[in-house]
Amino acid sequence: TFETNLCNWNNVDGAKDWTRDSSGTPSSGTGPSSAHQGSHYIYTEASGGNHNKDFILESGHFVVTTALKLQFYYHMKGTSMGDLTVSCMSTGASDWQPLFTVSGSQGDSWRQAEVVLPMDCESVQLKGHTGPSRLQVLQFLDHLA
Repeated sequence: TFETNLCNWNNVDGAKDWTRDSSGTPSSGTGPSSAHQGSHYIYTEASGGNHNKDFILESGHFVVTTALKLQFYYHMKGTSMGDLTVSCMSTGASDWQPLFTVSGSQGDSWRQAEVVLPMDCESVQLKGHTGPSRLQVLQFLDHLA
């Protein structure tokens, strides 16, 4: 969870930063009223000139020695919502391989997702692309479990 920090996830230079918060989002009519579990979550905010922007978090490098899953909850509420994509950088690859994508408004509830990581995955990228709407919110519960 994101109770104390970004949990070894790093905002990527050149992209907009994900925001960690616990008290609701700044835009009314979007996002959750609370975290799915605990108090904190991270989100992308599309108001204030952040429409159609990329917000990117990347994990550190790791070695997969047994099957791994990335489990998380996401919340995407708003008109003209953007996209949420989880990608993997495989050993020797030069491009991110999308493993999970969800687009558009998903209603006013947290939804669970589970992504199986390939055995040659060495880093994970989380990209929120804002649409013309104001907000999309995501919370990870379990990182690499």
